[in-house]
Amino acid sequence: MDLPLVVQRLSDGENLRRLRLEALADAPSAFLGHFDEESVRPREAWQQAVVREVWFAARLGPVPVGLASVVLDPGTQGRYVESMWVRRANRGQGIVEALLTAIEEYVVGGGGSELRLWVLSGNDTATRAYRRYGFRPTGLKQPIPGRRGVFEEEFAIAIPSRPGDAVHSRGEHPGGRDRR
Repeated sequence: MDLPLVVQRLSDGENLRRLRLEALADAPSAFLGHFDEESVRPREAWQQAVVREVWFAARLGPVPVGLASVVLDPGTQGRYVESMWVRRANRGQGIVEALLTAIEEYVVGGGGSELRLWVLSGNDTATRAYRRYGFRPTGLKQPIPGRRGVFEEEFAIAIPSRPGDAVHSRGEHPGGRDRR
């Protein structure tokens, strides 16, 4: 029996802390953050993060399997997907798509018409997943300070990318392997 894939907005700092630290331990080269630094953040800081920022978690049944956030760039008013992660054992199961769809619905509900994101050089798995979803390179690249030879590339997509997707009022988004 397949467990249902559900994406929900996080409201609990402890859940964010647990998932973010798991992501940093699982895929340290995919993020600018570091496990050692974030693991010593006070618990209050994690709770403030779920109040101040918009985070989504994906779960298969009761098991959390993915995490992503969306932030508003105050300078450009652009909405950026950040901190996308899917548990290694659950990659290739439609979780990235479900998280992006939930983020997209959130942004469209707030009047947004585009999503952007940055991908670190060498993260070919993420690049392929974002391209499959419909993101395209903008042509912008920037170096990562303190990491010689490492850069990130910007991607964007006009939203809603899938006309007809409904915005779910309770912050829950059912996903699944069969969503296209």
